[in-house]
Amino acid sequence: MARRPRKKAEWMRRWQLKKLTVIKDSLSTHWQERYNQLVNEFGDIEISDVSPKRLGIAISVGLVSPKSDLELESLSIEELVDFLKTWQPNSTNYWEFDEPSRSGLGDALARIAEKNPQRYAQAASQFQGLHPTYLSHLLRGLRQALNNHSQQGQIEEFNWTSVLSLCNWIAEKSEELNENQAFYDEPNNNWLEPCRTVVDLIGVVLRVNAIAIPFDFRNQVWDILRLLTQHPDPTPEREMGYHSSNHDYSNLAINTVRGEAMHTVVRYALWVRRHFEQLPESAEQLQRGFDEMPEVRQVLDEHLNLEQEPSLAIRSVYGQWFPWLVLLDPLWANQSVAKIFTQDESYGNLRLVAWESYITYCDTYNNIFDLLYEEYSYRVEQLNSTEIEEQRLTVINENLIEHLMTFYWRGKLNLDDAGGLLTRFFELASDQLRGYGIEFVGRSLKNTQNEVDPQILSTLQLLWEKRLEIARNSTGISSYATELTAFGWWFGSGKLDDFWSLTQLKEIIDLVGKVEPDFLILDRLVLLADSMPELTAECFELMIKKDKPGWSRYGWQNETKTILSKLIKSSSVKAKQIADNIIQELGRRGNWEYRELLPERRSK
Repeated sequence: MARRPRKKAEWMRRWQLKKLTVIKDSLSTHWQERYNQLVNEFGDIEISDVSPKRLGIAISVGLVSPKSDLELESLSIEELVDFLKTWQPNSTNYWEFDEPSRSGLGDALARIAEKNPQRYAQAASQFQGLHPTYLSHLLRGLRQALNNHSQQGQIEEFNWTSVLSLCNWIAEKSEELNENQAFYDEPNNNWLEPCRTVVDLIGVVLRVNAIAIPFDFRNQVWDILRLLTQHPDPTPEREMGYHSSNHDYSNLAINTVRGEAMHTVVRYALWVRRHFEQLPESAEQLQRGFDEMPEVRQVLDEHLNLEQEPSLAIRSVYGQWFPWLVLLDPLWANQSVAKIFTQDESYGNLRLVAWESYITYCDTYNNIFDLLYEEYSYRVEQLNSTEIEEQRLTVINENLIEHLMTFYWRGKLNLDDAGGLLTRFFELASDQLRGYGIEFVGRSLKNTQNEVDPQILSTLQLLWEKRLEIARNSTGISSYATELTAFGWWFGSGKLDDFWSLTQLKEIIDLVGKVEPDFLILDRLVLLADSMPELTAECFELMIKKDKPGWSRYGWQNETKTILSKLIKSSSVKAKQIADNIIQELGRRGNWEYRELLPERRSK
């Protein structure tokens, strides 16, 4: 009996149920709810029924073309367009996996366009009116060809007039469908993909100088972007169904038409700015900012209007690009910062999303810190907030801490400023977060290849000494354990004064029993055993004594032997005696292999 073709939506839900069944024991709350809905609709599926073979076949759906690449390449453009217009998939067996499909034909079209971009760019406008699947694949092939040539310079004779004509037609078509309220009805929802591909193509060529669109096409490029910034995707319904602990709205923005179009608006503005930089009167034009590109200012202002644009995904774009918006027009950014990071409590989510994207994707810039000082202060006060899922909150706070530590060693934050950002951070943050801050500084020191400015080192030493003093005078040293043990990264960096570092290391081990990471500490002690044997010996002896369970020393065997050997050979009587004591202690714990070092020492 022939199987009746399923509707696409039903088939997709069944496919999703199979995928979720495989990982049903590790689903997040959001996806667990989705899985339960699908089970209620279709019933349980046994994992044994979801075989790799079946899943592999499902992945290959739609990859069969009715003609080979060679056959398609042999057609003239007119013949190819006519074939794409007239060919129809076998509707009776539409969901049979081995049947040719539009997706398969589209993949083939993308391959031949990538292989010969000049030919298909020249003819791009002739593809207007075709099924949206073919249009998205054609543009994807051209975009990939441009990517391939990004390191080799411009593609010769690439016809931007024809390509932009097709892109503009797609943008206008999507607007027409939206106005008719048919955009999300089958089969019109397929127009989402061509629109995304248009934005992706333009975004790629605007940010890579080697393949950039000639500036003469500025108006045509903007006309396309302008239309796509008004696209309905993402809809409020999509945003409501998107949020989970594993996603943020920045990810949603780059996977939607309007979101990616707004990203590309900023890339467009930077493209215009780069053009101005090459002109003789560049300084004057750059200073005028958005006065030289009022179209950009208009769109940015429109989408900051809460009545017009309530989307969280779109707001994330402003946070992610904030430093570049300041670069483009400092006056506009200064006037708009209160809108981007709105303090209206009824729109708190917009503020949070803008901050999250900023602190996640943006580096530390001194001028940006000055503009966003109040926002940094607000976020420090919110360190223990529960408004964000724990997983995302940890990442956001860690990024905030990295910014604070960087601004501190640059001199933008004062350690002695009562009620200041750094003071409030250490007052409010948990031991884990404080420890992350200390570790970040140590990692940064270690990753610095060149010499570190002595003034920065002095500033960091003051920070550490104050933190150690506070911990030393506290009633419960355990509440500072993570923060103190993170000093190991500072010590292991080798950037700080050796005597000072060893002195701090010894006190920390004495206070909390360990310092991490031990592999860095041991590597550094191996080096210091020659120049500072006594302090090295004292620190290493403490590490051995405090390692009461004894597990760590089994991973220290090579370093232990090297350190003890150097200490025994040193000219310091005290260092030799401590090394002897360590060997005896290790022997009492059953580690006899170090006793072989003693005869060598005594013979001298």
